[in-house]
Formats: sequence, C-alpha cells, structure tokens
Amino acid sequence: MNFFYQKVFVFIIFSIILFTACEKEVINHPNKNATEVFYDIMEEWYLWNNDMPSIDIDNFSSPEDVLDALRNKEYDKWSYITTVDAFTQYFDEGTYIGYGYGQKFDKNGNLRISFVFNSSPLRDSMITRGWIVREINNKKITPDSDISALLGPDDIGISNDLLFESPSGDSLNISIAKSLITMNTVIYKNVFEIDYKKIGHLVFKSFIGSSIEELDDAFSYFKGENIDELILDLRYNGGGRMDVTLYLADLIIPEEFNGKVFTNVSHNNNKTFQNFSNTLECKNNSVQLHKLYVITSNNTASASEALINCLDPYIDVYTIGNDTYGKPVGMYAFYTDIDDYAYVPICFKLTNANNIGDYYDGLSADSYVNDNLSKDFSDKQEDCFAEAIHHIQFGNFSSVKSKQSIFAGKKEDICNIKSERGAY
Repeated sequence: MNFFYQKVFVFIIFSIILFTACEKEVINHPNKNATEVFYDIMEEWYLWNNDMPSIDIDNFSSPEDVLDALRNKEYDKWSYITTVDAFTQYFDEGTYIGYGYGQKFDKNGNLRISFVFNSSPLRDSMITRGWIVREINNKKITPDSDISALLGPDDIGISNDLLFESPSGDSLNISIAKSLITMNTVIYKNVFEIDYKKIGHLVFKSFIGSSIEELDDAFSYFKGENIDELILDLRYNGGGRMDVTLYLADLIIPEEFNGKVFTNVSHNNNKTFQNFSNTLECKNNSVQLHKLYVITSNNTASASEALINCLDPYIDVYTIGNDTYGKPVGMYAFYTDIDDYAYVPICFKLTNANNIGDYYDGLSADSYVNDNLSKDFSDKQEDCFAEAIHHIQFGNFSSVKSKQSIFAGKKEDICNIKSERGAY
C-alpha cells in the first residue's frame, strides 16, 4: 500500500457499520503530510475511484478540501473526516457530550422529543417522548430554527434554558448543562399478548459496540417469554457497526438458515480480492422467527437497511411507516500515525444473498403510516405500532396509504458523527 495506517475499521453508515477491527502494520511515509496521505487513501480505496477528477495535490491545504474535490457528487453524501477520539467514543464506547435526547418536528410544526436516553438529565424532570420544545433561551422554536446553533457547542458544562410543554399542556422551564451521555441503544423492550399470541416489542436506536450486551439481554427476555411475533422499531436508527447488525440477525433467524449468506461486500475494481460475505449463525437465545415487523422512517439508514434487505431472502419482513433513508454503501475508517484524523470515505457496496442492493432511494414501506410523536412507543394508539398489531391480528394492513399522504418530516443527510448518532 502506498499509504500508512494503524487501524482499519469497516463500516456502513447513517451511521457506519463495523465488520472487523484489525491491527495493521504501521507503514511510515515521513515525507508525506495528512493531505497527501488522504489522497492516497482515496485513490486506492474510494468506491468510485475510477471517476475521481484529476487534481494537483499541492493546491490543497487540508484533507477536507481534498474530499470536497474528489467526492462523487451523484452518489456520495456520506464520506467525512473526524478525529479518532470522536470516532471511537461513539462507535466503540457509545458516549457523547450533549443532553441525551432525540427530537423531530411533527406535522403541526411542533418540535417533539422522540426518545430519551437513560443517562439524560431530562429524566430528572420526567420529560419523555411526546413533550414539545417550545423555546430555547427564550427563542421560539419553529421548523426553520437551527437547533444545533441554539444549543451551542458540544462541550461539557454548556448550559441552556429550555421551555417544554407536556402532553397534558403544562409548561416546564428548566436549565440544563451538557454532560457525557452514555447511550442505551435498546430504548424500550416489552412482551405483551394479543389473541393468545405473545408479541415482543423492541425499540432499537443504534448499532454500536455496547449494543451486543443490550441485545443479548433483550432477546434472552424474549426467548424466555417464548414470543410468537416481533415488532422491531428502527424508525430513529441511522445504522452502526455491521458486526452488531449480523448479531441482531442471528438473534432473529431460525437455525435452518445457519451458514447462509447475510451480506455481500464489494469494493472498487482494484480491490476485488478484498470482497467477502458474512454468513448467518443462529444464537442460543435466538427467537427463531420466520416473520418480522420493522417500523421504519426516512431516518432508518445504513445498518438498519442492511438488516431489512439481507433478512428478506429468508424470512417475511414487513416494513411499516415510511421508505428508508437509502444508503446501500459503506465505509472504512483509516487511522494514521502522523495526525489524529479518522478518514471515513465510502469504500464498498452492500448486497443481500440475491445480490439485491443499490437502494439509493430507500427501501419501500409495505404500509405508509405517520410517526405519531405525541404517543409513547408502547401506546396502542401510536399509529405505526397499531398498524403492526393490526397485521398480526388480521394478516393484512388496516388501510392503503400513499407515500405522499403521510408526513415524513425533513430528511437529513448523514455527513458527520453528530448526524450519525441522531441525538442531541
């Protein structure tokens, strides 16, 4: 290789998905700077390297400028550069600095809390999904508000005054400071019974390193309850590590699919020898289902889409909500010994066992349903949850809606760590 690195992590993003983590020999190029090293990485590994324009590297002062010049403008919205600390903090440790909640505008222009992590200071004030953020530092919130700018930099101790409105209409004004948030990626789990069927319900946020233990705990619970059906809510799941995606698949599938191809990973024409496939292996605590209900939105991306697409050849996967984000490609993260950058360019594409991929427009929903942000995940009046229950009971969807008939909300591109984690 004509560049050096310490570690290579394989990902698929909205969040990026890790396949392997391999220690590599450090190859020193003492006469190369960060800009030249990144150009070498792009030239060798970038999925669309044959379409990159010719540039004079001496005219560029930073790796970020090189990325802007070489990026495939038609497909690539996701390649980015960050620091090694920020990268590993999120994908390995599952931590970040912030307030520990998600948010989304509803069809009436209200900014509602979509989920709250267990470590969030909002829990001290009993603020949960469905609450409305009316003001930040006395500034009224509208769909045009720049929330990130209003909340300020992600530094410990940064404090803001937020005015909330509860689902019952009560107002609450609190001052909260940003702190180190530890993400619980299993937001909610439960088993309930309808028509003598036991139904598992899992709201899952991100595919990161800490998720394995959480998923094991959830599926041991499901298996102990001997569930007949599973509703998997990925509506706010932007992706993550592919080893976690495969692990979740292994917790769902029947053992008859052991050894079957889950995901095919393909690189550029210069790297075909790096192509590989992942195979399924039923876990001891797998619920072994032949059918799966997945709640999706235009925030359902990357690893989440790979799970849906790659389980489809083997079991019935019903998607409820909205079309997914549309990211059928993934990335490697490259570390070097001359700087603290993590270079994360698109390096491969993903297909399932039937070689189906290229879903740049997203995976289509089987039933288009509004995300009812005013209701909790487990509320049987929450539209997406109710639609899954309807199909479980009657074998069909309650009504046929078009994509245009539901409120999807703004689709945000995933182009950095903050947008990948999808939380403030």
